[in-house]
Amino acid sequence: MTEYVVLMESVAPRSPYTPITMGILWRPGGCSLDLRASPMTTNHSAAHREAIRRTLAHHARGAGNPGTIAHATLTTWRPVAARLAPIIGTGGVDVLFKRSLHLTSVAYPWFAVAAEGWDDAALLASLEACLVDREDKNAVEAAQALLVTFYELLESMLGESLTRRLLGPVWTPESATPCLESTQ
Repeated sequence: MTEYVVLMESVAPRSPYTPITMGILWRPGGCSLDLRASPMTTNHSAAHREAIRRTLAHHARGAGNPGTIAHATLTTWRPVAARLAPIIGTGGVDVLFKRSLHLTSVAYPWFAVAAEGWDDAALLASLEACLVDREDKNAVEAAQALLVTFYELLESMLGESLTRRLLGPVWTPESATPCLESTQ
């Protein structure tokens, strides 16, 4: 019987809502890559998705037009980046954000253009332009998908508990949220 030892395991989304678990397994005679489908549908997963939706809605003040959604996305993003920069560095935050844009671009191909920005200001301006150019419902879904993807990538690195403690204060409490609806 051959024994396998997990050398590394991480989560990488195939699309914003269907990540796969990847691991490198060692066995006598070599390594192999192990890919397993692993949808993240835990109660915690639903909780942070709802917290992100609620926070975007709060920053959009219930409006569903793309300009407002773009502004709400950036307004939500800035405190996330500010809380994480002292922990993983500005470069770490930028790399995770660009990776999130890249992964989200599977479902929203127009995000690929935004991911090409090199500095933080250009990247955020490009992201804002991408969201403004979309229909209301598409902008809302894409913004949520981007932030959820970022959260889940961070969680795969830091763990559920630390990620929740770091970003929990950023999310809007349930009692303070207007409804975010598209105006279509």
